[in-house]
Amino acid sequence: MIDWAILATAATVATGVLQGIGDEYVNSQGERRITRLVGKITNKLRTQTPAENHELAKAFRRACVVAAQNICDSRKTTQSGQSNLAPQHSFASKLLGKTPVSLLVEDEGQWLDKANQYLKNQIERLNQNSDFLPEKDLSVYENLVNPKDVDDQIWANRFQRQLTKDMIAELTENAGSPSESIVFEFEKRWFFQASNEFQKALGKNQLLANKFQNNMLVKLDSGQQEIMRFLETIFARFTFKPNDLPQLVGSLIERSFFVNRKREKENLEQWLNQKSKKMIVIQGVSGYGKTSLLMEVLHKLSPDGKMLNGNLDAVLIFLCREREGTFREVCRKADEHLGKNENNFLEDYDGFLENTKEKTDEIPSEIINDLIAKLKASGNVWLVFDNFESVLENQIINEPHLNAFFEKALQLDGLHFLLTSQKVPEFHVRTEVEEVAVGNLPEVDALEFFQEEGKRLKDGKIDCGLAEIETGDLEKLKNLGFEFVPMALVALVGYLKESYPRYAVKLPDVLQNNELFAKFREHDAKEGAMYLIGLQYQNSSAVERLVLKTLSIFKQAIEYPVIVKILEDIADDDTIFGILRSNTLVRRIEPNYYELLPQAKEVVSKQSDKQDETLTRRELHHRAAEFYDSIRQPIKDCYTREQFAPYFNAIDHYYSAGLFEKVVNLFNEDIIKLCALGYMREIIDRCLPLKGKLGNDDLEANNHLNLGVALWRFGRSDEAIAEYDKAIAILEKLVAVGRTELANDLAMAYLNKGIALEEQNNSAEAVAMFGQAIELWEQNLQLGFVQNLPNLVKALQIRVKSLIRLEDWENIAVDAIKSLSLFANFTQDENLSEHFKQRIGEEFGELLYQIKQLSSDNREKIFTIANEIGQTNEEPILFGDILRQYVEQIG
Repeated sequence: MIDWAILATAATVATGVLQGIGDEYVNSQGERRITRLVGKITNKLRTQTPAENHELAKAFRRACVVAAQNICDSRKTTQSGQSNLAPQHSFASKLLGKTPVSLLVEDEGQWLDKANQYLKNQIERLNQNSDFLPEKDLSVYENLVNPKDVDDQIWANRFQRQLTKDMIAELTENAGSPSESIVFEFEKRWFFQASNEFQKALGKNQLLANKFQNNMLVKLDSGQQEIMRFLETIFARFTFKPNDLPQLVGSLIERSFFVNRKREKENLEQWLNQKSKKMIVIQGVSGYGKTSLLMEVLHKLSPDGKMLNGNLDAVLIFLCREREGTFREVCRKADEHLGKNENNFLEDYDGFLENTKEKTDEIPSEIINDLIAKLKASGNVWLVFDNFESVLENQIINEPHLNAFFEKALQLDGLHFLLTSQKVPEFHVRTEVEEVAVGNLPEVDALEFFQEEGKRLKDGKIDCGLAEIETGDLEKLKNLGFEFVPMALVALVGYLKESYPRYAVKLPDVLQNNELFAKFREHDAKEGAMYLIGLQYQNSSAVERLVLKTLSIFKQAIEYPVIVKILEDIADDDTIFGILRSNTLVRRIEPNYYELLPQAKEVVSKQSDKQDETLTRRELHHRAAEFYDSIRQPIKDCYTREQFAPYFNAIDHYYSAGLFEKVVNLFNEDIIKLCALGYMREIIDRCLPLKGKLGNDDLEANNHLNLGVALWRFGRSDEAIAEYDKAIAILEKLVAVGRTELANDLAMAYLNKGIALEEQNNSAEAVAMFGQAIELWEQNLQLGFVQNLPNLVKALQIRVKSLIRLEDWENIAVDAIKSLSLFANFTQDENLSEHFKQRIGEEFGELLYQIKQLSSDNREKIFTIANEIGQTNEEPILFGDILRQYVEQIG
């Protein structure tokens, strides 16, 4: 039987997979490292007695109970009976049911009281000194904790679902069945809250943390180095630093083809250990080895490298080419370094972004000030930005919030920056910058590099003569126009590597080939090197070209398993892995990502498809799109940028594959939520290029609609209305010729245009637009289609807002009666889901709230008119009195 201590360990690791902190251990060369690691940990735990596992088990159990209490408390009703649900559900919760004060809320309140009492009893039990032992058989978790032949992400998701399901079942057994919305909230939030509570416990209780780290994990018989590296990541938030190593936050690029730069390297190592240096910039043109020099130094800080003097406490690494040159990434990595339990800079920043329409809005100073203060307090910290020119525009940082962070940090002592950049950035704040200029290499370094690479090729049965290169050969290369810069050296090695097996090309042949170096003479080292890269690509095998071309379709470094998945029917894992590890144009970014060298990507991206290649570039994009589409979560379950990443990757690859209908359909999934979470710019950037390319009227209309929504949320109402007009013009024609299935889209276009017009204080035109939307949805309802009922009630609610501005009390009364009738008739329909009824109740509640905000005289006008309208019914109904009763219930 498995106990809570093992569950605690598995939950920590599962959270690591789900939150991406265990990437180093996922799918490397087809291995399942996390799976094996958990197996080792659980085997060790099984040898401990319950008493030894007692504190760990209690901590995890307490975390599970506290997380459940937090969720229940967030929903607890006040003494007045008003629900403290999220705002979008508050009115619906009050109104659903047969009486104005909802029976549902009363039932939920009773359930919450029972659940809280049960959870309180569990906490009291945990506070006792007796050993904690589970009351039920937990063997169901055996395969979840120690799975066989199961993908890590799938395993982690299964573990999360099973644990959440059991927590809900435990509460159901002791408090009765919870509502659908409570179950949904537990499924969405409980596991991660429990995980955070457990990690908090470890962070606060040093004795417990040490026991968990040392007694249970580190002393395993095998895999100790792997476990230590794992612990560095998991326990970084507990300020745990094995062997006093500096904490590295971020990814390193693998050391490969480093050309010796002793003087520059010694200067960097010396400066990194000096707290007086504020900024160091490794400056040089593309291809001159800036990144290689940086990574050579940083690798000395890692556990398998040679340590420096020990004066560094942390290094935060940002790969700007990988879109990490943003203030958001600074917040994320600061959280990882400082510990998420007490610092939530990413959460604070995302909250700010969600509440601002323009990404250029000035960021609250307290976010930056607090971030800088916390980083400074954590010791000698360096922030390292590679390829910083990617975030510069005329030498000024192009992201206002990142620029504000730099400007503030440079005014103070205590934070240090190390950049590689083609340009030295300019700041308003005067600061001393140490520059490390990288240019042409000394011939002695170039000779040493060629000889070492030649020996490596010779050992691999490629005897191209490079191992025997001499000083005189370098003179011949110089006379041919060759320049000794790292990119050119690597390109020449790659050319010989690929040309020797196929054409038996050797170094003496190269030295006599004047044409081969024409680009060096006519242009520069970059053009010459790129010409050699192009020849290397063309001389490669069809499979090797296909792997390189696959890498070229991605904007960022890509995980090894994704490459294997895309090419699964073309080449086996070993072949692909061999190409990635041996090709001179490819580099690895730890833990398990690969990308082309920047110059190689520029060359390969321009290569045309060849007949002997199995897949075209478009087909590769199509496969990549389908892969991301298959692994993404539904939009309704996404809340973070990390969760949305596969979604936008799928969209971008579908676009590049020319599958524009797929792009539009993905946006149609939930364009409103995307905008609500602040993704307007991403939508606009992707929808604008689609205009006129879809070749299908209803798709074109959909694209105009999506653009309109994003532009409106971005504060660009005039442009939004123009897009809505285009959508309306297309949809009206289609509906007129019998495409009735598009009537809902047309109604939404009318509604959205009306909202934009109302925002411009054009209430009269807005009311007309709302009227056309309402007419279409009422026609649908008469035909028996109820799926658009919430939209109909919403349109009535929004029109009431405009009518209030126009002081049209009679039509307000009419719309209020319509909404009341729909609410009364359909919220009692047992065939409709609770969520569907909730939406209707929410919109009706919002309408009532608007009426409540009016003066008492104006409210009475509406109620009087409503009663008069009710008197004209065959069976008179006092609609006004009913509305008054509901309005009085609104808080």
